[in-house]
Amino acid sequence: MAATARQTAFHCGSNAMPSRGLAFGGMGAYNAIMLRPLFASALLLLGACKNDEADKTQSKTEAKAEVEPAAKDEPPAPSEAGEQSDDEPSVEPRRGKGLTGAIGEVVGGVEPSKHALLIPDGATVLLGIDLSAVVSHPLLPILESRLRSRQREQLRAAKACGVGLSQGKTFVIGMDLMTRNVAMVVEAKGLGTRKTLQCMAKEIGNFTLSEDGKTLSDHTGGGIVLDDDAVAFASPAWMDPLRERIAGKGKAAVEGSAREAFARAKPSRPLWLAGEIPAYLGAMAAGVLGAQPSMVLVDAKLGETVDVEVAVQVPDPAATQRGLQEKWNALRGFAVSSGVPRTVSESLKISNDDEMVRIEVQATPDEIDQLLRTAEGGSRGF
Repeated sequence: MAATARQTAFHCGSNAMPSRGLAFGGMGAYNAIMLRPLFASALLLLGACKNDEADKTQSKTEAKAEVEPAAKDEPPAPSEAGEQSDDEPSVEPRRGKGLTGAIGEVVGGVEPSKHALLIPDGATVLLGIDLSAVVSHPLLPILESRLRSRQREQLRAAKACGVGLSQGKTFVIGMDLMTRNVAMVVEAKGLGTRKTLQCMAKEIGNFTLSEDGKTLSDHTGGGIVLDDDAVAFASPAWMDPLRERIAGKGKAAVEGSAREAFARAKPSRPLWLAGEIPAYLGAMAAGVLGAQPSMVLVDAKLGETVDVEVAVQVPDPAATQRGLQEKWNALRGFAVSSGVPRTVSESLKISNDDEMVRIEVQATPDEIDQLLRTAEGGSRGF
Protein backbone atom coordinates (compact mmCIF):
# COMPACT_ATOMS: atom_id res chain seq x y z
CA MET A 1 0.00 0.00 0.00
CA ALA A 2 1.36 3.42 -0.89
CA ALA A 3 2.82 5.31 2.02
CA THR A 4 0.64 8.29 1.21
CA ALA A 5 -2.58 6.32 1.40
CA ARG A 6 -5.11 8.01 3.57
CA GLN A 7 -6.65 6.15 6.49
CA THR A 8 -9.63 7.16 8.56
CA ALA A 9 -11.46 5.48 11.39
CA PHE A 10 -15.12 5.22 12.25
CA HIS A 11 -15.63 5.38 16.00
CA CYS A 12 -18.78 3.90 17.52
CA GLY A 13 -20.53 4.73 20.75
CA SER A 14 -20.89 2.17 23.49
CA ASN A 15 -24.23 1.01 22.12
CA ALA A 16 -23.11 0.75 18.52
CA MET A 17 -22.68 -2.52 16.69
CA PRO A 18 -19.09 -3.78 16.61
CA SER A 19 -17.10 -2.68 13.59
CA ARG A 20 -17.12 -5.29 10.85
CA GLY A 21 -14.64 -3.72 8.50
CA LEU A 22 -14.75 -3.47 4.73
CA ALA A 23 -17.01 -6.38 3.96
CA PHE A 24 -19.63 -5.80 6.64
CA GLY A 25 -18.91 -2.24 7.73
CA GLY A 26 -17.88 -0.15 4.73
CA MET A 27 -20.66 -1.81 2.75
CA GLY A 28 -22.85 -1.99 5.84
CA ALA A 29 -25.82 -0.15 4.34
CA TYR A 30 -26.12 -2.69 1.56
CA ASN A 31 -25.47 -5.64 3.85
CA ALA A 32 -27.92 -4.49 6.48
CA ILE A 33 -30.81 -3.92 4.10
CA MET A 34 -30.20 -6.54 1.44
CA LEU A 35 -28.98 -9.46 3.50
CA ARG A 36 -30.02 -9.59 7.10
CA PRO A 37 -33.57 -8.19 6.93
CA LEU A 38 -34.57 -10.18 3.86
CA PHE A 39 -33.45 -13.43 5.40
CA ALA A 40 -35.05 -12.45 8.68
CA SER A 41 -38.32 -12.01 6.79
CA ALA A 42 -37.96 -15.38 5.10
CA LEU A 43 -37.18 -17.07 8.39
CA LEU A 44 -40.08 -15.37 10.11
CA LEU A 45 -42.42 -16.67 7.45
CA LEU A 46 -41.16 -20.17 8.10
CA GLY A 47 -41.37 -19.83 11.86
CA ALA A 48 -37.64 -19.99 12.47
CA CYS A 49 -37.19 -16.44 13.73
CA LYS A 50 -35.59 -16.12 17.15
CA ASN A 51 -35.88 -13.36 19.69
CA ASP A 52 -33.46 -10.50 20.22
CA GLU A 53 -31.27 -12.57 22.50
CA ALA A 54 -30.33 -14.84 19.62
CA ASP A 55 -29.42 -11.80 17.57
CA LYS A 56 -27.26 -10.47 20.38
CA THR A 57 -25.54 -13.83 20.69
CA GLN A 58 -24.79 -13.77 16.96
CA SER A 59 -23.36 -10.26 17.20
CA LYS A 60 -21.13 -11.32 20.10
CA THR A 61 -19.96 -14.34 18.15
CA GLU A 62 -19.13 -12.18 15.12
CA ALA A 63 -17.29 -9.69 17.30
CA LYS A 64 -15.29 -12.48 18.90
CA ALA A 65 -14.36 -13.86 15.50
CA GLU A 66 -12.97 -10.47 14.48
CA VAL A 67 -10.52 -10.27 17.37
CA GLU A 68 -9.31 -13.84 17.12
CA PRO A 69 -5.78 -14.07 15.70
CA ALA A 70 -5.44 -15.22 12.12
CA ALA A 71 -4.39 -18.78 11.45
CA LYS A 72 -0.68 -19.31 10.94
CA ASP A 73 -1.10 -20.27 7.33
CA GLU A 74 -3.09 -17.16 6.42
CA PRO A 75 -1.54 -14.60 4.05
CA PRO A 76 -0.02 -11.27 5.21
CA ALA A 77 -2.15 -8.54 6.73
CA PRO A 78 -4.59 -6.87 4.32
CA SER A 79 -2.47 -3.73 4.00
CA GLU A 80 0.22 -5.90 2.43
CA ALA A 81 -1.96 -8.52 0.81
CA GLY A 82 -4.08 -5.76 -0.71
CA GLU A 83 -1.18 -4.58 -2.88
CA GLN A 84 -1.89 -5.00 -6.54
CA SER A 85 0.96 -5.99 -8.84
CA ASP A 86 1.36 -4.52 -12.30
CA ASP A 87 0.01 -7.65 -13.97
CA GLU A 88 -3.17 -7.72 -11.88
CA PRO A 89 -5.99 -5.81 -13.62
CA SER A 90 -8.48 -3.58 -11.83
CA VAL A 91 -11.20 -4.58 -14.25
CA GLU A 92 -13.54 -7.52 -14.59
CA PRO A 93 -11.74 -10.83 -15.21
CA ARG A 94 -10.38 -11.74 -18.62
CA ARG A 95 -12.52 -14.67 -19.65
CA GLY A 96 -12.42 -16.76 -22.77
CA LYS A 97 -15.32 -16.54 -25.20
CA GLY A 98 -18.27 -18.47 -23.90
CA LEU A 99 -16.68 -19.23 -20.52
CA THR A 100 -19.84 -18.43 -18.58
CA GLY A 101 -21.86 -20.69 -20.78
CA ALA A 102 -19.24 -23.43 -20.63
CA ILE A 103 -19.19 -23.37 -16.85
CA GLY A 104 -22.98 -23.33 -16.91
CA GLU A 105 -22.90 -26.66 -18.70
CA VAL A 106 -20.39 -28.06 -16.21
CA VAL A 107 -22.50 -27.11 -13.17
CA GLY A 108 -25.73 -28.49 -14.55
CA GLY A 109 -26.95 -25.82 -16.95
CA VAL A 110 -27.18 -23.02 -14.36
CA GLU A 111 -25.29 -20.08 -15.83
CA PRO A 112 -23.32 -18.04 -13.27
CA SER A 113 -23.01 -14.27 -13.54
CA LYS A 114 -19.64 -12.71 -14.24
CA HIS A 115 -19.42 -11.65 -10.61
CA ALA A 116 -20.37 -15.07 -9.25
CA LEU A 117 -17.40 -16.38 -11.23
CA LEU A 118 -15.11 -14.24 -9.08
CA ILE A 119 -15.96 -16.04 -5.85
CA PRO A 120 -12.99 -18.39 -5.33
CA ASP A 121 -13.03 -22.11 -4.71
CA GLY A 122 -13.47 -22.76 -1.00
CA ALA A 123 -16.80 -20.99 -0.64
CA THR A 124 -19.48 -23.50 0.30
CA VAL A 125 -22.38 -21.02 0.52
CA LEU A 126 -23.29 -18.58 -2.26
CA LEU A 127 -25.83 -15.78 -2.07
CA GLY A 128 -26.95 -13.47 -4.85
CA ILE A 129 -29.23 -10.44 -4.75
CA ASP A 130 -30.60 -8.33 -7.59
CA LEU A 131 -30.40 -5.01 -5.79
CA SER A 132 -32.22 -3.14 -8.55
CA ALA A 133 -35.26 -5.40 -8.10
CA VAL A 134 -35.23 -5.16 -4.31
CA VAL A 135 -34.87 -1.37 -4.06
CA SER A 136 -37.90 -0.83 -6.28
CA HIS A 137 -40.13 -3.18 -4.27
CA PRO A 138 -42.62 -2.02 -1.57
CA LEU A 139 -40.84 -4.29 0.91
CA LEU A 140 -37.79 -2.03 1.05
CA PRO A 141 -39.27 0.82 3.17
CA ILE A 142 -40.46 -1.77 5.69
CA LEU A 143 -36.94 -3.16 6.02
CA GLU A 144 -35.32 0.28 6.06
CA SER A 145 -37.53 1.34 8.97
CA ARG A 146 -36.00 -1.43 11.08
CA LEU A 147 -32.36 -0.53 10.61
CA ARG A 148 -30.30 0.00 13.73
CA SER A 149 -28.80 3.41 14.42
CA ARG A 150 -25.36 2.51 13.07
CA GLN A 151 -26.86 0.97 9.94
CA ARG A 152 -28.89 4.14 9.44
CA GLU A 153 -25.69 6.14 9.71
CA GLN A 154 -23.99 3.93 7.13
CA LEU A 155 -26.92 4.36 4.77
CA ARG A 156 -26.84 8.11 5.27
CA ALA A 157 -23.12 8.13 4.48
CA ALA A 158 -23.62 5.99 1.37
CA LYS A 159 -26.29 8.37 0.12
CA ALA A 160 -24.05 11.34 0.83
CA CYS A 161 -21.42 9.71 -1.38
CA GLY A 162 -23.88 9.14 -4.22
CA VAL A 163 -24.24 5.37 -3.79
CA GLY A 164 -27.51 5.05 -1.94
CA LEU A 165 -29.75 2.05 -2.40
CA SER A 166 -31.29 3.49 -5.56
CA GLN A 167 -27.89 3.09 -7.25
CA GLY A 168 -27.62 -0.58 -6.29
CA LYS A 169 -27.34 -3.17 -9.07
CA THR A 170 -26.15 -6.58 -7.90
CA PHE A 171 -24.60 -8.25 -4.88
CA VAL A 172 -23.00 -11.69 -4.69
CA ILE A 173 -21.20 -13.22 -1.73
CA GLY A 174 -19.49 -16.53 -1.07
CA MET A 175 -18.46 -17.82 2.32
CA ASP A 176 -17.16 -20.81 4.20
CA LEU A 177 -19.07 -21.14 7.47
CA MET A 178 -16.32 -23.23 9.05
CA THR A 179 -13.36 -20.91 8.41
CA ARG A 180 -15.40 -17.67 8.23
CA ASN A 181 -13.62 -16.72 5.01
CA VAL A 182 -15.68 -14.54 2.72
CA ALA A 183 -15.54 -12.95 -0.73
CA MET A 184 -18.11 -10.65 -2.28
CA VAL A 185 -18.75 -8.34 -5.19
CA VAL A 186 -20.92 -5.25 -4.77
CA GLU A 187 -22.16 -3.46 -7.87
CA ALA A 188 -23.73 0.00 -7.66
CA LYS A 189 -23.62 2.92 -10.05
CA GLY A 190 -20.43 4.90 -9.37
CA LEU A 191 -19.32 2.73 -6.44
CA GLY A 192 -15.85 2.03 -7.84
CA THR A 193 -14.92 5.57 -8.77
CA ARG A 194 -12.10 7.28 -6.92
CA LYS A 195 -14.42 10.12 -5.91
CA THR A 196 -16.95 7.76 -4.33
CA LEU A 197 -14.37 5.69 -2.48
CA GLN A 198 -12.61 8.78 -1.13
CA CYS A 199 -15.96 10.05 0.08
CA MET A 200 -16.77 6.74 1.77
CA ALA A 201 -13.34 6.65 3.41
CA LYS A 202 -14.13 10.05 4.86
CA GLU A 203 -17.78 9.45 5.75
CA ILE A 204 -17.62 5.83 6.92
CA GLY A 205 -13.92 5.28 7.44
CA ASN A 206 -12.55 2.07 8.88
CA PHE A 207 -10.54 1.29 5.74
CA THR A 208 -7.47 2.44 3.86
CA LEU A 209 -7.76 3.59 0.25
CA SER A 210 -4.64 3.36 -1.89
CA GLU A 211 -3.29 6.49 -3.53
CA ASP A 212 -4.46 5.38 -6.96
CA GLY A 213 -7.91 4.55 -5.64
CA LYS A 214 -7.77 0.96 -6.91
CA THR A 215 -7.38 -1.07 -3.69
CA LEU A 216 -8.84 -0.92 -0.20
CA SER A 217 -7.81 -2.67 3.00
CA ASP A 218 -8.46 -2.90 6.71
CA HIS A 219 -8.07 -5.42 9.53
CA THR A 220 -10.79 -7.67 8.08
CA GLY A 221 -9.51 -7.96 4.51
CA GLY A 222 -9.20 -6.00 1.31
CA GLY A 223 -11.01 -4.74 -1.75
CA ILE A 224 -10.14 -4.43 -5.42
CA VAL A 225 -11.89 -2.04 -7.79
CA LEU A 226 -13.19 -3.93 -10.83
CA ASP A 227 -14.61 -0.95 -12.70
CA ASP A 228 -16.46 2.30 -12.01
CA ASP A 229 -19.48 0.41 -10.72
CA ALA A 230 -18.11 -2.67 -8.96
CA VAL A 231 -15.74 -3.54 -6.11
CA ALA A 232 -14.70 -7.03 -5.00
CA PHE A 233 -13.89 -7.74 -1.34
CA ALA A 234 -12.36 -10.68 0.50
CA SER A 235 -11.14 -11.68 3.92
CA PRO A 236 -7.32 -11.95 4.25
CA ALA A 237 -7.02 -15.66 3.43
CA TRP A 238 -9.02 -15.23 0.23
CA MET A 239 -7.37 -12.08 -1.13
CA ASP A 240 -4.89 -14.02 -3.27
CA PRO A 241 -7.54 -16.41 -4.64
CA LEU A 242 -9.72 -13.37 -5.41
CA ARG A 243 -6.87 -11.75 -7.35
CA GLU A 244 -6.44 -14.96 -9.30
CA ARG A 245 -10.12 -15.04 -10.21
CA ILE A 246 -9.99 -11.40 -11.32
CA ALA A 247 -7.07 -12.33 -13.56
CA GLY A 248 -9.06 -15.24 -15.00
CA LYS A 249 -6.97 -17.82 -13.17
CA GLY A 250 -7.64 -20.39 -10.46
CA LYS A 251 -11.00 -22.09 -9.90
CA ALA A 252 -14.36 -20.53 -9.10
CA ALA A 253 -16.53 -21.86 -6.28
CA VAL A 254 -19.26 -22.68 -8.81
CA GLU A 255 -16.80 -25.08 -10.45
CA GLY A 256 -15.51 -26.60 -7.23
CA SER A 257 -16.58 -26.28 -3.60
CA ALA A 258 -20.11 -24.99 -4.34
CA ARG A 259 -20.66 -26.82 -7.61
CA GLU A 260 -23.37 -29.22 -6.46
CA ALA A 261 -25.32 -26.58 -4.57
CA PHE A 262 -25.10 -23.98 -7.33
CA ALA A 263 -26.28 -26.50 -9.92
CA ARG A 264 -29.60 -26.58 -8.02
CA ALA A 265 -29.83 -22.82 -7.45
CA LYS A 266 -32.11 -20.32 -9.18
CA PRO A 267 -29.80 -17.34 -9.82
CA SER A 268 -32.40 -15.68 -12.05
CA ARG A 269 -34.47 -14.90 -8.93
CA PRO A 270 -34.04 -11.51 -7.18
CA LEU A 271 -32.69 -13.33 -4.13
CA TRP A 272 -31.13 -16.78 -4.06
CA LEU A 273 -28.90 -18.82 -1.80
CA ALA A 274 -27.25 -22.19 -2.31
CA GLY A 275 -24.94 -23.88 0.13
CA GLU A 276 -23.62 -26.94 1.87
CA ILE A 277 -24.65 -27.25 5.52
CA PRO A 278 -21.77 -27.99 7.93
CA ALA A 279 -22.29 -31.04 10.11
CA TYR A 280 -22.64 -29.03 13.34
CA LEU A 281 -25.41 -26.86 11.87
CA GLY A 282 -27.04 -29.90 10.30
CA ALA A 283 -27.15 -31.57 13.70
CA MET A 284 -28.90 -28.52 15.14
CA ALA A 285 -31.43 -28.44 12.29
CA ALA A 286 -32.12 -32.15 12.73
CA GLY A 287 -34.03 -31.35 15.90
CA VAL A 288 -36.64 -29.53 13.82
CA LEU A 289 -36.49 -31.47 10.57
CA GLY A 290 -36.19 -34.92 12.09
CA ALA A 291 -33.23 -35.60 9.81
CA GLN A 292 -29.82 -34.03 9.29
CA PRO A 293 -29.75 -31.83 6.16
CA SER A 294 -26.64 -31.53 4.01
CA MET A 295 -27.63 -28.74 1.62
CA VAL A 296 -29.96 -25.72 1.65
CA LEU A 297 -31.43 -23.66 -1.17
CA VAL A 298 -33.39 -20.43 -0.73
CA ASP A 299 -34.94 -18.20 -3.37
CA ALA A 300 -37.48 -15.40 -3.43
CA LYS A 301 -39.68 -13.85 -6.10
CA LEU A 302 -40.85 -10.28 -5.69
CA GLY A 303 -44.28 -9.23 -6.95
CA GLU A 304 -47.52 -8.33 -5.23
CA THR A 305 -46.42 -10.99 -2.76
CA VAL A 306 -42.98 -12.13 -1.68
CA ASP A 307 -42.78 -15.80 -2.61
CA VAL A 308 -40.11 -17.68 -0.67
CA GLU A 309 -39.02 -21.26 -1.20
CA VAL A 310 -36.62 -23.09 1.09
CA ALA A 311 -35.35 -26.52 0.09
CA VAL A 312 -33.16 -28.82 2.17
CA GLN A 313 -31.43 -32.01 1.13
CA VAL A 314 -32.13 -34.89 3.50
CA PRO A 315 -31.64 -38.68 3.36
CA ASP A 316 -35.38 -39.48 3.17
CA PRO A 317 -37.36 -36.50 1.80
CA ALA A 318 -40.74 -38.27 1.95
CA ALA A 319 -40.35 -39.17 5.63
CA THR A 320 -39.10 -35.69 6.49
CA GLN A 321 -42.03 -34.11 4.66
CA ARG A 322 -44.50 -36.23 6.62
CA GLY A 323 -42.89 -35.28 9.91
CA LEU A 324 -42.87 -31.57 9.09
CA GLN A 325 -46.45 -31.66 7.87
CA GLU A 326 -47.59 -33.25 11.13
CA LYS A 327 -45.76 -30.60 13.15
CA TRP A 328 -47.20 -27.79 11.03
CA ASN A 329 -50.74 -29.15 11.27
CA ALA A 330 -50.42 -29.18 15.06
CA LEU A 331 -48.94 -25.67 15.24
CA ARG A 332 -50.93 -23.83 12.55
CA GLY A 333 -53.59 -22.58 14.96
CA PHE A 334 -51.01 -21.38 17.46
CA ALA A 335 -49.12 -19.59 14.70
CA VAL A 336 -52.22 -17.60 13.74
CA SER A 337 -53.07 -16.77 17.35
CA SER A 338 -49.47 -15.59 17.84
CA GLY A 339 -49.76 -13.00 15.06
CA VAL A 340 -48.99 -14.86 11.83
CA PRO A 341 -51.57 -13.70 9.24
CA ARG A 342 -54.01 -16.48 8.38
CA THR A 343 -53.40 -16.01 4.65
CA VAL A 344 -49.69 -16.57 5.22
CA SER A 345 -50.28 -19.72 7.25
CA GLU A 346 -52.64 -21.03 4.56
CA SER A 347 -50.08 -20.37 1.82
CA LEU A 348 -47.39 -22.51 3.45
CA LYS A 349 -46.89 -25.74 1.52
CA ILE A 350 -44.51 -28.62 2.23
CA SER A 351 -43.52 -30.99 -0.57
CA ASN A 352 -40.64 -33.23 -1.61
CA ASP A 353 -38.85 -34.63 -4.62
CA ASP A 354 -36.18 -37.29 -4.96
CA GLU A 355 -33.65 -35.49 -2.74
CA MET A 356 -35.19 -32.33 -1.30
CA VAL A 357 -37.91 -31.27 1.10
CA ARG A 358 -39.38 -27.96 -0.04
CA ILE A 359 -41.25 -25.35 1.98
CA GLU A 360 -43.04 -22.59 0.07
CA VAL A 361 -44.79 -19.57 1.55
CA GLN A 362 -46.22 -16.26 0.33
CA ALA A 363 -46.76 -12.94 2.06
CA THR A 364 -47.55 -9.40 1.04
CA PRO A 365 -45.27 -6.57 2.23
CA ASP A 366 -47.95 -5.57 4.76
CA GLU A 367 -48.08 -9.12 6.09
CA ILE A 368 -44.28 -9.18 6.40
CA ASP A 369 -44.52 -5.91 8.31
CA GLN A 370 -47.01 -7.58 10.66
CA LEU A 371 -44.72 -10.59 11.10
CA LEU A 372 -41.78 -8.36 11.94
CA ARG A 373 -43.84 -6.40 14.45
CA THR A 374 -44.98 -9.64 16.04
CA ALA A 375 -41.36 -10.73 16.44
CA GLU A 376 -40.35 -7.32 17.81
CA GLY A 377 -43.15 -7.61 20.36
CA GLY A 378 -41.40 -10.56 21.95
CA SER A 379 -43.19 -13.46 20.32
CA ARG A 380 -41.09 -16.44 19.35
CA GLY A 381 -43.51 -17.13 16.50
CA PHE A 382 -44.31 -20.78 15.96
